Amino acid sequence: MNRAEARWKSEHKMEIAAYNKWYRVNHPEKVKIARKRWFNEHKDYVKIFKHKYYLQRKEYYRKLRQKQAFNLKIEVFKHYSSDLKCPCGESRIECLQLDHIANNGSEDRKKFGLGNSLYRNLKKRNFPPGYQVLCANCNFYKKFHPNWNPLKGDPFP
Repeated sequence: MNRAEARWKSEHKMEIAAYNKWYRVNHPEKVKIARKRWFNEHKDYVKIFKHKYYLQRKEYYRKLRQKQAFNLKIEVFKHYSSDLKCPCGESRIECLQLDHIANNGSEDRKKFGLGNSLYRNLKKRNFPPGYQVLCANCNFYKKFHPNWNPLKGDPFP
């Protein structure tokens, strides 16, 4: 590009931007193909750029992942306990846990993992039955008293 072209482009930035926008709106398939071709031709550049972009915003992405994980946990817990409470009355989210009613948690951990991976899988499978929300105390008590069911009104000793 020579100096005259560069000067013309700098003087007509608004017109060029308006035309580009019009083109993207009216020719989305051509734009999609051109972008795909460009990304395939510049894979190394894109990889380096994405990595630099991530490093510059690492803290932001860490907080975003934490927020998404917390929201997923709330969504799963609300499905299995609409009022986000243990039957004993505990409602602090930090104390609540997802319990396997049939005491088959080890099988699920082997298949789906723990925490967020389990929550993602439950959501993906449209929240299958067999889970309940208990506080840590009730969940621990249930481990040693397998027939105890707080949802049926069994008293907590």
